[in-house]
Amino acid sequence: MEEGYFLEKIRGVDWVQYVGPDCYRAESVEPALEALVGLPGKACDDRVSFRVLSAIGNNHRGTYYPALLSALEILLEVEANGPSDAARKCANAVLYDLCCFEPEVGDYSEIANAELGAFVEPQIRKFGDET
Repeated sequence: MEEGYFLEKIRGVDWVQYVGPDCYRAESVEPALEALVGLPGKACDDRVSFRVLSAIGNNHRGTYYPALLSALEILLEVEANGPSDAARKCANAVLYDLCCFEPEVGDYSEIANAELGAFVEPQIRKFGDET
């Protein structure tokens, strides 16, 4: 799929709605996902995958935020049909890392940690099984 398709999906989400842990910065999600989608070439850029993980979670604590309720669909689509090999590989790397993360909803009252985990885990399980 074309980069524009993904950019429209990313920009169509109100990332501010996912208030949650103190470390969550809604303004960082859109540019991080745009950087992933815009990766040229064939190789994943580790800086971009780190940036995405840090935008949708806390990479150092191994947690993910409620923003993953919208970001997960985008990541899964990029991994399957991204505009470049690099974007697909980078999305795959992010999904792989998320398999080791735990949910952290903080002050977000629309979903509990267990519910967020139950939403995310079945969708990413196969990425943790990859070698």
